[in-house]
Amino acid sequence: RVELNAESTEGYEWFPKEPILDPFVSNTPAYPEETTYFIVKAENGCGSVFDTVIVIVDPIQIDAVVDIAVCEGDTVRLGAEGTYVYVWEGPAFSSPNYNQYPVIRPEESAWYKVTGQNLNGCTRADSTFVTVFQNPTAEITTKLDTFTGLTNIELVANVSSNFTWVSEGYIPCDTCDTITVYPLKKTIYYVRAIDSNGCIATDSIHA
Repeated sequence: RVELNAESTEGYEWFPKEPILDPFVSNTPAYPEETTYFIVKAENGCGSVFDTVIVIVDPIQIDAVVDIAVCEGDTVRLGAEGTYVYVWEGPAFSSPNYNQYPVIRPEESAWYKVTGQNLNGCTRADSTFVTVFQNPTAEITTKLDTFTGLTNIELVANVSSNFTWVSEGYIPCDTCDTITVYPLKKTIYYVRAIDSNGCIATDSIHA
């Protein structure tokens, strides 16, 4: 928005009329979308006079990264392009962040707004939505009557998604809920769960 002002005695008419709120008054707002020459015509008893003013529009473009999805506890890199100064705001920031590519560890799904400013002080904003997926659960339990430490050990995977057993020791079935293992020495058994969003949870036990 720009204010057009003219001083004369009587009637006024501004050209071009399209971006002008009221082209028939001396002072009026205008909303040019590009650099524009405005002409004002003023009339009095002696005839008409003309004057011109140029309004230079310095366009600003800012493009934030597309919407992002991350797993709970992961970091994510925001970013924007197109101008000189960047100011990020959102739940992961305690105050405005002036980094063009800030790295955050979001705790919840939310919008992140970036405002860009060019050398002439013009501003424009864009935003990115960050979705935070909850991680799956993974826990290994044992049946006490089998956890002797001498013969066989029964391990149970309590998980909320697809999973696999991992160990340097023998695993009879890497996708079974319950497995019986026979460690000859102290061995670590892991269960690794991964859900449809690619989020991962692990648990381990020494047997």
